[in-house]
Amino acid sequence: SGAGTITKKGTGTTLLSGSNSFTTALSIEGGLLAVASDLALGNAANGVTFRNGSGKLASDAAGVVIPRSMTVESGATGGFAAVDATDSLEVTGVVSGAGGIEIGGNGLVRLAAANTYAGNTTVTSGILNVAAAGATSSGSVSVTGGVLAGTGSVSGAVSVSTGAAVRAGAITTTGTSVGTLSTGSLTLAGGSTLYTEFTNATTYDKLVVTGNVATSGASTSNPVLVDLRLENSAAKWTSLGTYNLIQYSGTFTGAPNSLFKVSPSSIQAGLTYTFAASGGFVTLTISGAAPSEWNTDANGNWSLAGNWANGIPNGVGVNTRFGTVITSPRVVTVDSARTVGSIQFNNANSYTLAGTSVLTLDASTGNTNIETLNGSHTLSTPLTLVDTLDVVMASGASTLTLSGNITGAGGIRHLTTGTVVLGGTNTFGGDVTFTGGSLRFKNGSLGNGHLLLADTSLLWETGNTQDISNRAVGIDGESVTFNTNGNNVTLANAIGSFGTGALVKAGEGKLTLVQDPTYNGGTTISGGVLELGNGGSTGQLQGNIVNNAELSVRFEDNTALTNVISGTGGLVHRGTGLLVLASQNTHSGPTSVAVATGRLLLGDSLSLQNSTVTLDFAGGKVEFGTLMAATFGGLTGSKSLALQNDTSAAVALTIGQNGQDTEYLGTLSGPGSLVKTGAGISLISGVNNYAGSTTVSGGSLDVTYGGEIHGAGVIVNGTGKLVVSGGAVATTTGAFGVNSGGLQLLDGTATFSGAVTANGSNGSSASAPLVIAGGTLTAPSINLGRTGLNVTNEPTEAPANTNLHILGGQVNVTGNLDIGTTAQSNSSVVTRVDFGGLTVGGVTTIAINNGGRWSML
Repeated sequence: SGAGTITKKGTGTTLLSGSNSFTTALSIEGGLLAVASDLALGNAANGVTFRNGSGKLASDAAGVVIPRSMTVESGATGGFAAVDATDSLEVTGVVSGAGGIEIGGNGLVRLAAANTYAGNTTVTSGILNVAAAGATSSGSVSVTGGVLAGTGSVSGAVSVSTGAAVRAGAITTTGTSVGTLSTGSLTLAGGSTLYTEFTNATTYDKLVVTGNVATSGASTSNPVLVDLRLENSAAKWTSLGTYNLIQYSGTFTGAPNSLFKVSPSSIQAGLTYTFAASGGFVTLTISGAAPSEWNTDANGNWSLAGNWANGIPNGVGVNTRFGTVITSPRVVTVDSARTVGSIQFNNANSYTLAGTSVLTLDASTGNTNIETLNGSHTLSTPLTLVDTLDVVMASGASTLTLSGNITGAGGIRHLTTGTVVLGGTNTFGGDVTFTGGSLRFKNGSLGNGHLLLADTSLLWETGNTQDISNRAVGIDGESVTFNTNGNNVTLANAIGSFGTGALVKAGEGKLTLVQDPTYNGGTTISGGVLELGNGGSTGQLQGNIVNNAELSVRFEDNTALTNVISGTGGLVHRGTGLLVLASQNTHSGPTSVAVATGRLLLGDSLSLQNSTVTLDFAGGKVEFGTLMAATFGGLTGSKSLALQNDTSAAVALTIGQNGQDTEYLGTLSGPGSLVKTGAGISLISGVNNYAGSTTVSGGSLDVTYGGEIHGAGVIVNGTGKLVVSGGAVATTTGAFGVNSGGLQLLDGTATFSGAVTANGSNGSSASAPLVIAGGTLTAPSINLGRTGLNVTNEPTEAPANTNLHILGGQVNVTGNLDIGTTAQSNSSVVTRVDFGGLTVGGVTTIAINNGGRWSML
């Protein structure tokens, strides 16, 4: 907040977070000023000024919108960036001034206002989406890297360098859509890319150029690449026809068919692509034999000519379509061996290609493909892959099942959304590569190649426990999910031999990592059990662990777990050796030692700060190492715990940090002390003979069911409460002090060798610091005080507000009872006996009127 000047300088990145209210001018002179919200930029009336350099305003989150005005001073190059690929920045405020703008980062920047800055615009990386007329003002736009896209207009000249790209149509955080982008003159360098998407044969991306279209350095060997896709999909556009890709009002120089080429990943075997320029258009004509298309709304045999339009498909590179003709699920029987180059499905009703004859996929050049534009479909016939099979699924597609046996030299590649199911006994030799979507597989269906995964999900089908680690397994992208789906799967070899992604363990069942995986993006457990190790000390993870299910550790050797563990899940040490928790973990699930010979040692006092520690009688031990203090989220179980470290020094143990209700049946012993914190109830019922003090600062420490606590004394602070019931015994060699909170004696005995001091508040009788409803309280003296006014006029009857309230038990004071004496910071104290008894062996002192505050018995 405030009105001082804020200036971002230097080449580094500064993150401005929070919701700020400063009213000062904000300027950027270098590097990146990153925000996750416009609120970080202070008062809404504040502008942003770019000066003296090339600084950028950046987003480090998705969906950041900046509505405020901005100025680029003369001699400066301002700019915008979305830091990561998943980040986005939308600028709806007007950018003015004499300077220019540069777009960088790895994500999406959207300019949505008619800007008036006088300089030029440069895109060096990331995506610039032009969403308004005049979004890039009147200057030129140079795309030296990244992508220029949009449905607005660019009035200046546009140049696209090698490695950069341009596309008409919008790119948003949710996908792409077809549209028209208008520009000034357009120059495309050899090696640049023109992206074009199609809704149908008449609705597709179009560039409208006011001026000339030229190429720079383009040639047959270094052409401008044209990428052809179905709208918002990785599916190739393969429909025959002539398409006006670029409209221009000036001239086009050169031979288009030598300067433009369809990108290799867009080429469909069997088709011919021809570029031309005439009549103010750069055109693309897709020609070739019309694909063979199933044209019967019935089940039928592949070999029957009447079931097909354009002939029975059979031959290298032949394109085959199963389209909109069927109105209910149909089975096409492959009744003799056939060869095709590609297969396309486009129907919400399912096709099944069945039979025992082999269907060979051979594109002659490039990869073969199976495209699913709509619905879910199955190939149960045997397949032979001559080339790599690209599986492409559009947004309307759901599942492609390949349940027949697959052979051949090719592999399977899936780069889009949707689910692929592999169900055969497969021996194909190529790799399985998945970037996006999900892969479900049965035992033996992954073939003999490597498994290359990025931003995808791998699901073991029911009953499948296959060890996939006998091949290289790559974990790349943001994350890869392994869903064991109720199966127990053991991976004997290391996974993540390449890639920097994270692993997510999902689904019921257990995944065991026997060797140290080499992926380094961290690990998340969202379902079932992730078990590290199978004896020895290998199986350790790199990076932090988000545990929302169960993390099981089965190390036999003395091993340290250095990862930071967070999440809501539990931790189980199942090994027979020593496991050291070396980090300040925050996981809130339970922690236990399952094997009697296992030992869990805390390497940090906060290793289990939010976790309820379960000490089962049949399980192993929890040790404190060299620590003098430790915090547990809670404590349960029946096994004893010694509050001392390896040198026999006292350990101060804090329990209840997670606020949960717990019950501990074991015995706390040793020279240490106990602190109860948090809002929950911690119930203890063992004979606890630790020598240190007991402190209750939050929630309730309940001694019950014949349990006992001893030690040096008790202090109750804050909202804490000590409850003694069920014949329990509380006996200390020291004093009992209540600064706030209280003692509730319901049944049993509470005996204190030192004085009882209780200072109350202004609450009702329920909040009295000392409530004796049963049992016997014995102390050498009791001193009662109250913070704040309670009774300010001479009372005529007993008020509800009390400090000591006896409701049926017995209080024995062997010495003096002081009720609101001047020894207390404030008086106004009430001692009330409804049932039971109060015996005072010494002197009872009542401060009847202490500074206008009345106390009474």
